[in-house]
Amino acid sequence: MSRRSRGNDAQRRPIPVVVGVDAEATTGDAVAWAAAEAAARHCPLRLVHALRWTLSAGPFGLALPSENLSLAQEAAERLLATTLARTREVVSDLCVSTRLLPWPLARTLLEESRHAQLLVLGGRFDGTGERRTRSAAGRIAAAAACPVAVVRAFGDVRSARSAPRVVVGVDGSTSATDALRFAFHAAAQRGVPLVAVHVRAPRGPADLAAARGVRAATEAAARRTLQSALARWRDEFAEVPLIAWAGCGDPAQALVEESRGAALTVIGSRSRGRLHTTLGPVARAVLQRARGPIAIVRHDRRPAVPRRSSAPARSVSEVDSRMPGTR
Repeated sequence: MSRRSRGNDAQRRPIPVVVGVDAEATTGDAVAWAAAEAAARHCPLRLVHALRWTLSAGPFGLALPSENLSLAQEAAERLLATTLARTREVVSDLCVSTRLLPWPLARTLLEESRHAQLLVLGGRFDGTGERRTRSAAGRIAAAAACPVAVVRAFGDVRSARSAPRVVVGVDGSTSATDALRFAFHAAAQRGVPLVAVHVRAPRGPADLAAARGVRAATEAAARRTLQSALARWRDEFAEVPLIAWAGCGDPAQALVEESRGAALTVIGSRSRGRLHTTLGPVARAVLQRARGPIAIVRHDRRPAVPRRSSAPARSVSEVDSRMPGTR
């Protein structure tokens, strides 16, 4: 096969949804969510695990792999095999591959995001590792080359609301355009309404009468911004019921409240910092406090919106998950 033919084949190969897998029981919900998402997008699913192993000091100060490397690899392969079997129970008609890499977790996930249309992370955020887990998820979401979904353990979601819906935050920026595209597709896939939220922080004098006037003007401006942002999507997604909510208040708090019971909450973000490894303040706050699945869509990364296709998903298959360079 020529180099050009191999390149064309690579371009035609479906781009997968990638989900990180580890030994924590809480990642099971993320895997199940990622499998359902891949099936809805009619694309493959890739299960990725970062192998954790240590080096020991050898003769002449050389660093040598520890004796338990092979045991660690065998345990990792068993974990992937078990996860693959559970994935079959969730969605039987899906193409699934596994990949085992000897890199740190963050590096593994960021590398895989370069070849994914969506990266899915899991974790429970109510234990002793709460702050560390949130911080790691935020850094990965800020640096990933594709949108990132963070799926908490389903047991964490407590809400009196039961109506399924997708929620999206709109701020009128360029990042909101990509978030809206992603959210409309997500709502269309699920057959649920989309709730678009645009809330502005009030700015005005301390005088009560004047403050009321400022609040009314702020709410009116918020409604205009939201209607303008939604205008281009109404016709393309006419089948998606749309609820537009504009107001005056704390944008992060408004999204956190709306996220309770939502099938998915979508937020756009522009990375901050010299190395572009920090999310904006609203995105950070929603990631820390919202309940349920959250998708963070960066406007300065390639779009990863699934094509609206009715093609059936392919059957389940397992791809080699051995260490790179081994046979």
